[in-house]
Amino acid sequence: MLWAGTQAKYAFSVQRDGPCVPRQFTVFYRVLDLWIWCLEEYKDTETKARVQGVASQMQKFEFFFGLSLVAVVLANADSLSTTLQKRELSACESQRIASMTVNALRSIRSDDSFKMFWAKVLRESKQNDVGAPVLPRRRSTPKKLEECYGGVAAPEYPSTPHAYFRQIYYQALDLAVTSITDRFEQPDFKIYSHCEQLLLLAMSGADYQTELTTVVQFFNEDFTEEMLKAHLQLLKGSVSSCQMISELVKECQQLHPGQRDLMSEVIKLIKLLPTAPATNATSERSFSTLRRIKTYLRSTMKQTRLNHLMIADVYNEKMDAIGLQKVANEFVQGHHNRMARMALFALFK
Repeated sequence: MLWAGTQAKYAFSVQRDGPCVPRQFTVFYRVLDLWIWCLEEYKDTETKARVQGVASQMQKFEFFFGLSLVAVVLANADSLSTTLQKRELSACESQRIASMTVNALRSIRSDDSFKMFWAKVLRESKQNDVGAPVLPRRRSTPKKLEECYGGVAAPEYPSTPHAYFRQIYYQALDLAVTSITDRFEQPDFKIYSHCEQLLLLAMSGADYQTELTTVVQFFNEDFTEEMLKAHLQLLKGSVSSCQMISELVKECQQLHPGQRDLMSEVIKLIKLLPTAPATNATSERSFSTLRRIKTYLRSTMKQTRLNHLMIADVYNEKMDAIGLQKVANEFVQGHHNRMARMALFALFK
């Protein structure tokens, strides 16, 4: 709360009075200038003490190293997070871009990359008047970790600051890679990816037997392998070639009812895909929409009206495509007491 409030006030002060101190545009100086501004603006002794404590920590090399390392990791992870929030992103595409991000992070997990990063951090720390790198105080190993295979394991301590911060560098990259990999290696996500691959491979005429077997075994009695395979053969000749699953869904929506009945197993599989979206960005947007619509002033809103407003806001692009004149005329003509409403509102032309 302190960070959010001071950052907003500081941004307003910078827009009004200009920067507090004319320094180079770095993340470290932006945070440091914000803390200096807080010391000048806040009069509360408790708040000033907290700001001074954080400011003293910022002058240490460990903070500067961590801030620089976070900037390197988030440079790749933030781009991935932004891309995964697209509504029409498929599971195959999201898995592909996640692999690209993991490969980019693994490419900088080497001694050569760390040497370059270490030299850069040392050079910038001297320019920013940050303290020199030092080893942390040695701490005793917990007793439950001392015994190792019946003997006593000697504690290992890094001998130089270079070795200590190298270990932190590798741990941060490993944590980022593991977090991304675990997210896209869940069993449910693999099934979702197999369903998309099955449809796309059938469209391109490639071999899809492995995906077909996996999907049929997972859904068990919902699909028959022979029937689904026959309907997949009809799919290629019924719709145009598609590279994305969203394009295939739109093509199938434009088919005649008889054509959809002819490929009922494929249509059933396509209907199952929206029930498990590739990412949770859509559900998070729904919660954000709920917070905007049901405010403290609308706390007495009933569930039916809330549902209607939520649907209208979430699917705003479809609402924009509906003409207001058509909706107004349906409102006038769709009532059981049509004549009374016609006399009151009339038709829109």
